[in-house]
Amino acid sequence: MDKEEKMDAPQTASAPPKAAKQEKPIAVRIIRDNGPTALVEWQVKNDARRAYVPKGVIQHLDPSSGAGGVAPSELDAGTAYGVAWEELAVVTATPQEIGRQLRRHGIWTRRDLEQHIDVVQAAYLEAYGADLGALLQKVRQMEE
Repeated sequence: MDKEEKMDAPQTASAPPKAAKQEKPIAVRIIRDNGPTALVEWQVKNDARRAYVPKGVIQHLDPSSGAGGVAPSELDAGTAYGVAWEELAVVTATPQEIGRQLRRHGIWTRRDLEQHIDVVQAAYLEAYGADLGALLQKVRQMEE
């Protein structure tokens, strides 16, 4: 194509840029206000998550309750708060160990279980004692 042909060619308008897809905000609650940032908490299925986000990304903020909404991408970009326990926990207690601890603590019947829940909790703690110790050790290693 020479210069004249290029000038005579029909000009096609470029498509206007697509508007960014509006993300549906996730309901959050402000836990702590840190000036330009805030620690927010939200629910993921039946679990809670927390992260620090810039206060400017919190939409529809109700100052009296601390409730608002944040776009999922902003929550993902935030600084996660807390330990991901599920990534550290290793469960080695077996049903046999739990049964042994319950019997050792005098829990033999349904009535025992229902009437001595504090003893049942102590038996579970003993059954999971090694698991708790391992979790504590991993967390301490993270902090070093």
